[in-house]
Amino acid sequence: MITGCTGLIGRALIKECANTCDVVLLARKDTCGDKLPEGAEIAWWDGKTVDGWVSSLEGAKAIINLAGANLGEGRWTKQRERVLKESRLDPGCALVAAIRQLKRKPQFFVQASAVGYYGSDDLEKDETSSPGADFLANLCVEWESSTAGVESLGVKRIVTRFGIVLANDGGMLPEILGRFRYGLGGHVGTGMQSHSWIHLKDLVAAIRLLIESGKSGTYNLVAPFPVTDAELADQIASRLKTRSWCHVPQAALTAVFGEKAHLLLDSHRVSSKKLQEMGFSFQFPTIEGALDDLFL
Repeated sequence: MITGCTGLIGRALIKECANTCDVVLLARKDTCGDKLPEGAEIAWWDGKTVDGWVSSLEGAKAIINLAGANLGEGRWTKQRERVLKESRLDPGCALVAAIRQLKRKPQFFVQASAVGYYGSDDLEKDETSSPGADFLANLCVEWESSTAGVESLGVKRIVTRFGIVLANDGGMLPEILGRFRYGLGGHVGTGMQSHSWIHLKDLVAAIRLLIESGKSGTYNLVAPFPVTDAELADQIASRLKTRSWCHVPQAALTAVFGEKAHLLLDSHRVSSKKLQEMGFSFQFPTIEGALDDLFL
């Protein structure tokens, strides 16, 4: 069972799992409509209440909760921040309430989160590190907490904190390529801020491994080697056979995007040692290999 099934990660998980598992999508008619991917059954919900869909969870081995409005979309006004929060907390609380009613509860519950949990600095963080204090960090704390109740119901919960997800059909990479096409390719802010990232293929493989391993707990889903914003821009420029010359100052980003500018300006150096110690092997551990694959 997957929520947030029309997003970048949800679509990739459906494509990966549909050939080997029965996949059910928990979707909202008002927001998904004609955007639902093929290869799975559909159960409709409103993302808030438990009316009419609880029985669709019976017998599910795992629930993967990716529900939440796109963090990268629009300026972070107070109204938008409320949408980002409610679109995560309401579904989480509804899922816990639904599982409480089930006779056959799922074995696993995968809860999405982000490395923004740790706040911004250039010190390496692992899963035991304290949360930050900015809007995104507080959002991640509440997002994770919204489904903590499943653990008292005997369900193994896996919290997955994603880094920047690199893919051709969504996420940050198409936005960066768009800047290059308009002659604005280059780093933002100082360019020295670190990005913890992961190739979409590795992200999907890591989620599957965590479920199949039978483990629970919190895991950072990031590649082993973070890159600075300037390094990322240079690597992309070399593949486009152009120069990374444009510098977008911090003040300009903040003026345009408000609080959302932190997604580009904040520094995250996050360890994936815990994931690797349980046996996960990255197909794309370096930014060079990931971009080579994506630029094929």
